[in-house]
Amino acid sequence: MWHKEILQRIKMAAIVAVLLQHQLIASADDTELFTGANINNNARPQVMIILDTSGSMGWDAPKAEYNSSNIYPLHDKYPDPDAYYKKPDNAPKSSSECKKKNGKWKCLGNYLNWYKQPVEKRITLARESIRQLINDNSNVDFGLAAFIDGDYSGYGGYIRHRISENGGNIVNDLNNLDPDGGTPLCGAYYEVLNFFTGRDLYRAQYTSSRDTSVESQVGSQYKTTNEYGDIPVIKPCQNLYIIYVTDGEPSTESSVNSTIKSDTDLKIGGTTRITSCAKYEDNGGDMSENCLPKLAEYLANPGAGGLDNDTATGNQKAFTYTIGFATDQQLLRDTADKGNGVCYTTVGTNTDSTTGCVVVNDIAAAFQGALGEILQQTSTFVSPAVAVNSFKRTESLDNAYYAMFLPSESSRWTGNLKKLKIYKGDSTTGCNALDIHTQGIVVDRGCDPALDDGSNRIADGRSTYWNTINDGSEVGSGGLGAALLNARGTFYTNIVNNSGNEYLGSVDNIDVSRFGISDSANYTTANLINWIKGLDNDGNTLSWVLGDILHSRPVTLNYGDTDGTGTEYNDTNPNLRLVFGTNYGMLHFIEDQGNSVVENWSFFAGETASNIPKLYENRDDVGHPYGLDGQVSVIRLDYNNDGNIKHTDGDRMILYFGMRRGGNSYYAIDVSNPDGAPTLLWRIDNQTAGYSELGQSWSTPVPMIIPGHREVISTTESGITTNTINYKYVLAFGAGYDSTNDDDRIGEAFTDANGDTHTVRKYSQKGRGLFFVDAATGALVKSFTAPDDISTANSVQYESSLLKWSVVSSPAPMDSNGDGLIDRVYFSDTGGNVLRIDIGKVYLDANAPNAESSIWSMIKLAKLGADETDVRPSPDLSSDRRFMYQPELVRTTYRGTAYDAVVLGSGNRANPMATTNTDRYYVIRDRNIFYTRFGNCNSCTTPPGVITNNDLYDASSNLIQQGTDEQKAGALSLLDTKSGWYINLSASGEKTTTTGDVYSGQLLYSTYSPSSAPGANICTPSVGSSRFYVLDLHTASAIRDVDGDNDKQADDRFSLLSVVGTPGDATIVSLGEGSNLIDLNTGYSGAANEVGIHRNGWIEQ
Repeated sequence: MWHKEILQRIKMAAIVAVLLQHQLIASADDTELFTGANINNNARPQVMIILDTSGSMGWDAPKAEYNSSNIYPLHDKYPDPDAYYKKPDNAPKSSSECKKKNGKWKCLGNYLNWYKQPVEKRITLARESIRQLINDNSNVDFGLAAFIDGDYSGYGGYIRHRISENGGNIVNDLNNLDPDGGTPLCGAYYEVLNFFTGRDLYRAQYTSSRDTSVESQVGSQYKTTNEYGDIPVIKPCQNLYIIYVTDGEPSTESSVNSTIKSDTDLKIGGTTRITSCAKYEDNGGDMSENCLPKLAEYLANPGAGGLDNDTATGNQKAFTYTIGFATDQQLLRDTADKGNGVCYTTVGTNTDSTTGCVVVNDIAAAFQGALGEILQQTSTFVSPAVAVNSFKRTESLDNAYYAMFLPSESSRWTGNLKKLKIYKGDSTTGCNALDIHTQGIVVDRGCDPALDDGSNRIADGRSTYWNTINDGSEVGSGGLGAALLNARGTFYTNIVNNSGNEYLGSVDNIDVSRFGISDSANYTTANLINWIKGLDNDGNTLSWVLGDILHSRPVTLNYGDTDGTGTEYNDTNPNLRLVFGTNYGMLHFIEDQGNSVVENWSFFAGETASNIPKLYENRDDVGHPYGLDGQVSVIRLDYNNDGNIKHTDGDRMILYFGMRRGGNSYYAIDVSNPDGAPTLLWRIDNQTAGYSELGQSWSTPVPMIIPGHREVISTTESGITTNTINYKYVLAFGAGYDSTNDDDRIGEAFTDANGDTHTVRKYSQKGRGLFFVDAATGALVKSFTAPDDISTANSVQYESSLLKWSVVSSPAPMDSNGDGLIDRVYFSDTGGNVLRIDIGKVYLDANAPNAESSIWSMIKLAKLGADETDVRPSPDLSSDRRFMYQPELVRTTYRGTAYDAVVLGSGNRANPMATTNTDRYYVIRDRNIFYTRFGNCNSCTTPPGVITNNDLYDASSNLIQQGTDEQKAGALSLLDTKSGWYINLSASGEKTTTTGDVYSGQLLYSTYSPSSAPGANICTPSVGSSRFYVLDLHTASAIRDVDGDNDKQADDRFSLLSVVGTPGDATIVSLGEGSNLIDLNTGYSGAANEVGIHRNGWIEQ
C-alpha cells in the first residue's frame, strides 16, 4: 500500500550502486575482442513513467498495515514511541501493541503515531514517489507521460516531458498533474509507442499540456531519432524502459484497439501483425478487448531493425514494468509478462514474479523494485563478440575440458569449466556400439557430437559431464561453476609470519592492510573476505562464484593409481586433478570424479586484493581487472617410475605460475599430496633481491635441467662411499611485460579514437631479459638483463646491451647432443629480436665429485622488427613487430643441410585491433646446431652475423610451388642461400596468436585479423577473422588443397576458423598407437612420422 512514512524510509542508495552506466578504461589489451569498442559506452538508463491521472487517483490512499519494525514520525501527544498512552476511542485495538490496565486500554506510542498519520490522496503519494525516484537517481534519464484531461478526458495520453537528463522539469511540474476523467490504459501506451518510434501523434494533440519539443510537425508527427540532433529518444545500442502506474481497470477502448489492429507497421518480431487482442475486465465490470499486452510485446520484440528500424544502430527494445494500486488485474500481469518486465501490486501475498504480480507494501517499494530490475539489466547492449568464448581446452586420456567466460562491460566476467569426451570408439564413456562417429570428434554425455559444426563452441542443448542438464554453451549453467554453488573446498591465501616468511594460510586471516584494503562506506573488509569465499553479506552463496578463465589454460594433473589397489583409481580411471587461475585472483585445484567434480581447494593471491572492491561492487568505470591470469606449468617427478605420483614414495608434483597482467609475482606450490593441503615453496616478485627487472609475469615458466646445476649425494655403506649426482631443475622465464608499451608505436606519435595522444614507442623499462631460477627454492641461478639492471657485476647476473625490449614469451629449450641436459635456449622479445643462449659445462677440478659448472654465452640470432635498422626512434612504422609467443624448435635436414628451425610469428596480442603493422611468420635456419660458446675469448667462437629480414627468403608469393619451372628452380636456389624464410601475413592487421606446432614436416599456426572497418551493426564488436595455416616447414608451400580445385596455391596455405576472437594454441591428441594425431582446436589431423611432434612448455619425467 502507498504510505508516506514508509516512503520516507526507503532509500535508493542501494539501487544507485547497481549498474548505471558502462564505461571501459581506454587501454589496449585482448579483452577488446570480447566487448564492443565501436560506440560511446557512457549510457544512462532511459525510463519513461506513465502515470495514471484518472479521477480515481484523487481518492484517499488506504493506510499501510502497522509494522512494528518501523519507527513512525512522532505525534505531539505521543512523543515516546516505547511508552504507553491512552488509546483514542476510535483507534483499533492491537493485541500486540495495546493492553488493558485498570479497566483502560493503553497502546504503544509508536502504534498511536501510526494511527495518527494523515491519509494521503493517491495522486499525492504518486507525485512524492516519482519525485524521490528522480532525485535519488541522478544517473538515470526520466520522462513522464500522463492521461489527457479536461474536455477530452479519456481520449488517451500524452508526453508531458520527454526523456531527459535528471528528469528535466518533471520534479517541479508534478503538482500540476490533477486527477480527472477515465482510464485509457491502452491509448496512453499507444501514444508513448508512437513517440518512441517517431510516428504520428495518436490523440496527444487534444491537450495543450504536452511537450511539443518532441514533435517534428507540431500536432501531427513525433520526431524521428535523427531529428533530435545530439540527444535522440532512441540511442544506438540502448534499450528503453517503461514504468506504468495505475489504480484501476481500463476504460472501454474499442477505438484504439481498432486503430492498432489496422496499423500495418506494428509487427511483433518484425513479422507478425496484431490482428486480435485478448479480453480483460474493464472499469464497468465487463470483459472487453484490450491490446495493451500486444503493444508491450511489440516494444519488447520489434524485429531486427529495433525501434528505430535501423539495423546499423542495433536492435533497440522497450521493456515494460507495471504497478497496480489496490488492483491485481490480469491485464497488468500480461502486459509486464509480454513486455519482459515485472508486475507489482499492493494486493495479495504473491512474491514470485513468475506466477503473478509481486506484492509490495506501497508505491515507493513498487518503484524501487521496478527501477532496481531496470538497473540490473544492461543499460547498453553492446554485445560481447560471443556470449561464450571457449578457446581454451585441456586434454587428458579421452577427456576434454573446455574453459569459457562471459564478457561484460563491468568488472565481473563470469567463467566456467566443462568436461566433454574425445570419441575413440564405443569404449568411450557414454557410447556404445550403435554410436558411430568419426574418431577424434568431441562428444557430450549422451555421446552426441558436442560442438557446433566447424567451430570450437559447445552446441546449444548439449549436455556436458558433471551435471544432468542440457547446459550447452551457457556459461552460467552446469560445469564446475554450478558445482561450486553447492560446495567449496578450503580457501588459502599467502600470509607472512613473524619471521617474514610467506606460507599458505586461511583466507580469513588475510592481512588486508598489507595490500592496502580497508573499510569504506560501501563495504567492510569482512564483506570483501566473504566475497572472496563466494558469499554475500549474509553468508549466503553468491549467484555465481567462478571468475573468467582468460589466459590461464587449465592443466590436467595425472596422479595415476594413488590408492595402490586399483579399486578407486586405475590406469583407465586415474586420479585426475585440474588446476587453473581466474581473474578473480583465484587458483582452483579440482578433482574430476567422472560424472561429477569437486573443488579440493582454492588459493587467493593476496596481491590481487585491490581488485576485490571493484569486483564486489561490480564497477563499470575501472575496466577489466586481472588476477591470476598466467599459465600454469608443472614438474612431475615419479622417482620409482611406477607411473603414479604418491607423496609417500617421495614423488613430487609442483605447480609454477605467474600472473600476466595481474601482477609481477611467480609462485611455486607443492601439490604432491592431492588430498592434502598445498604448500607454498616460494614466491618472487620485483622486490625480491636479484629480480628487480621483473615486469608483469606473462612468461610461462619452462622447467629444464642444465649443466652445472646439480648436487652430489654421498652415501657410505660398509666403508664404501658412493657419490650420486643429482641434477636439479631450473625454471626459465622471460623477465616480463612492460605495459607502458601497450599503445605506443614505432615510427610516429598518434592520436587514437578516444582523443588520447600516444608518443613514439620507447625502449622497455622493465622485463628486458631472461631468468633461470632454482625450481625448488626460487633462488636465482642466472639472469640476462639490460645494462642498467644491476649495480655490481657478478657471475650470476649478466648484463647485455642486446636486451632492450621486454620478454613476455616463454623460452624454448634444446638438448643438442641428447645427454638430457639443455645446452641451448632460444627466446624472443617485443622488439622483434630472437636471441640464443648457449650453456656448456666445465670442470673446475677433475678430482672433485661436484666440480661441474656451467658456462654461458648469449648472442642475438636475428633482428626482425624495431631494431632491424639502427636509426632510432623513427624506423618504418610497419616494422613494429613484436614476438609474444614461445618459439618452436625443430631439428631437421633439408636438401643435404642440417639446421635447427626456429619457428615463430610476430603480432602484438596486447593490441589485437591494430591494423598499421605488417606482421610476418618466420622459419629461421640456425646452422650452428650444437652447443657453441660465442664471444671474444680465446676458446670462443666469433658470433655469426645477426639475421635480418633481408637475409631471409620472402616466400609470400609462393613461387616455389606455383611459379613457372624456371621460377621454381630459381626460388629454391635462392632459398638455399638464405637463413630461412618468412611470409607476410596479408590480411589487414593480421597477427600471430599462437605458438606454432610442427609434426610430419608440417608447420601449423593460427592468426587473427580484425576487420578493417567497424561492423554494420555498431552494437556488435568487429570480431575479425581467424586463419589456420598448414605449411611445409622447409619451403612455406601449401600442404592442403583447401579450395578443392586440385591446384595448391598460396591461398591454400590457410583456411578460415569458425571462432570468435583469437584462436588458442593447438591441443594435439593421439587417437591411439599407429593412429593419427588430431588438433582439437582446428580439427586438423595427420600422421606423425619420424620428424615427430615438437612442443615446449613443461616437462614430465
